[in-house]
Formats: sequence, structure tokens, C-alpha cells
Amino acid sequence: MAASVVVIGGTSGLGFELAKTYRSRGADVTITGRDDERCASMAAEIGDGVRSIVLDLAEPESIGDALREIESVDRLALVAVDRRPDGSEIVGIGRWQSPLAITWLTAPITANGKSYQVRRITSIRSDVAFEVTEEYSVDGGPMKRLGSGRYTKIE
Repeated sequence: MAASVVVIGGTSGLGFELAKTYRSRGADVTITGRDDERCASMAAEIGDGVRSIVLDLAEPESIGDALREIESVDRLALVAVDRRPDGSEIVGIGRWQSPLAITWLTAPITANGKSYQVRRITSIRSDVAFEVTEEYSVDGGPMKRLGSGRYTKIE
């Protein structure tokens, strides 16, 4: 059975190249993006075995419904771009560590002459609880903890 791979942000750049690589290795690939036509076009460019799903990470309430058709996922890549109102972009690269944790790392952001990176680790503990740890680095130095928290659904 072929692996099932979902690439969030798979219509261009790193996400598109990652989707092509997984497909060339025989995986069934799903790419996502915000624009229906672009999503379908990029999936077709990669070839058979690739499907597209439209979703916008800026609308989190719609993500569950958009991904509902996917029965199982062996690999998840979160390679998306956060576009700010001023037109600047922050690239986030996520990595599925296990069935229970996702790591998200921003591309370096330059401010006041220094380069910053932020890493967020979300650990799913159960269907009603998760933990989040946030860290940062300056000019490529070691990661330093910003904070962490535990979240539990309250009925």
C-alpha cells in the first residue's frame, strides 16, 4: 500500500517540490492551497495520484470540513505562508514527528538588524487535551523557551 501524504501549502515553492518528491516515490499525495484553480492546476502538473483540496489556514473553522475526505495520513507537511497585511510573508514549515506531535518553525524574520526564528511544538495528549511549547532563537543561536501551556476541553 502506498503512503498517504498531505502537503498543506503544496501549490508553490517548497511545498510543491515536496509534493513532487513524495509522488515520484509512489506516495498518494494531497496538496492544499487557498485558490481552487491553482490547487487543481498544480495537482495536475504533478500528475496522477495527486489530489487537491482548497483550504485557508487563516480560516481555522473550515479546515476540519476541508480535510474530512482524507481517510488516513502517513505523512503531514505543513509548508504554508502567512501573508501579513503589509504584503510581507512568513513561511512556516511544519513536521509531523509522530501521531502525537507537530513542530512548526518559521523562516528567519529580520527585525532591528537581527534574525529571529520561532518554533512551536504542539503535542496531542488525547482527544480533549494538548500541550503547546513556544521557543525562539536570535541570529541562529540556540532555541530559548518563550512559554508553554496545557489545554483541556471543558464541557
